[in-house]
Amino acid sequence: MSFFKLRPLLITFLLLLVLAVAGVLTFNTLLQKANVQSYIFKQVSRETGYDVRADRMAVRLRGGPGISLHEVMISAQSGIKSLSASKIGVHFSIAKLLRGKFDIDEIFLLRPRLTLDIQQEDNGSKTVSIDAIEKTLAPIIERIPSISIEDGRIQFEGMPYSVSGLSLDVSKGTVFDSSLHLDMDCTLFSGDMNFPLTLRGKFMPGIGEKDESITLELKIKDLPLSEISWLDKFQVKGRAEALITLSGTLNRLLAVKGIISADDFSIVQKKGTL
Repeated sequence: MSFFKLRPLLITFLLLLVLAVAGVLTFNTLLQKANVQSYIFKQVSRETGYDVRADRMAVRLRGGPGISLHEVMISAQSGIKSLSASKIGVHFSIAKLLRGKFDIDEIFLLRPRLTLDIQQEDNGSKTVSIDAIEKTLAPIIERIPSISIEDGRIQFEGMPYSVSGLSLDVSKGTVFDSSLHLDMDCTLFSGDMNFPLTLRGKFMPGIGEKDESITLELKIKDLPLSEISWLDKFQVKGRAEALITLSGTLNRLLAVKGIISADDFSIVQKKGTL
């Protein structure tokens, strides 16, 4: 094909490219206006249920059209002491936006830092308020189809436990598949010890006469055997790898099975124990 025949195609391509770049630059300029940023913060806060603020806002092209919020501060909720992130990426439907509807299709959090409040029980023990966290996170999962976290960290106020290197993907199925999929990798720290943890799962909501069902697979590497509570009557040495699966309906019995394999294992009964 000669250059003269290709010329109209090249001109068309260049025009489209110029229009696309001009559109991105124009949108990025609009994002710097105070009234536009106020609208974006209001919509993101409405969708997530948190009061979200950021130092800077920019166009996000990776993974589709969206907006990046940088150096983000997020209001605390019940059970949560503090929450922040280096960056939040928000993806939305252009077609819906043109109709005046701001719906988040996907949200991505880079290096979020979460500190959980600890409750003091009557017996003196410390626990995390699971109910409060569930009430806070459930609406977000219900409203937003896809949630991703990279390099997250969770701290438990006043307790020697933390989670680092958190990678999390929570996504809903298609229109014909109402399931919820979970994919998580992290490292759990307990004092001077740490061990990698992987969690894969699928939750299927109840439809009609069908009960809600769940399938989870938990894998723990380098687990210190001394941390297993039902072995506290023994002096245990060594580390183990555990694979535990859980499946069934939430309103009935759940089936749990697993395998624990240990390396450099030794066990000695403590004196004065049965």
